[in-house]
Amino acid sequence: GRFNDERNSIPYCDVSLAIQAFNQGLLPGPLYDDLTACPLSSIEALQAKAMARIRVEENPNPRATNMVAKGG
Repeated sequence: GRFNDERNSIPYCDVSLAIQAFNQGLLPGPLYDDLTACPLSSIEALQAKAMARIRVEENPNPRATNMVAKGG
């Protein structure tokens, strides 16, 4: 979200430059690996891939969480 706010504050921000800046700001790890393995061509694709990775990292086993919540 913070990156998007900054990117939107730059008039005429080049998409490829914004994607490169985002990737350079990442720490090494699964998110960096995911986002740099196949270069993306849009900010929307970058955000979708990043959000998917964040959801996985926050809840790596959603079935286990559901089972605990259901008393299983």
